Amino acid sequence: LATDGVIVCESSKRHKVEAPEGVRILKEKRYGDTMVYFLEKE
Repeated sequence: LATDGVIVCESSKRHKVEAPEGVRILKEKRYGDTMVYFLEKE
């Protein structure tokens, strides 16, 4: 992942996404039953 890159992860709102080591959740957005997570390098 590039230094300024962003990972976009989609999941059910019932499943909480955990950021792996070295990555942090930048933003979370809810769309009905779907959650979209934006992650970046720490």
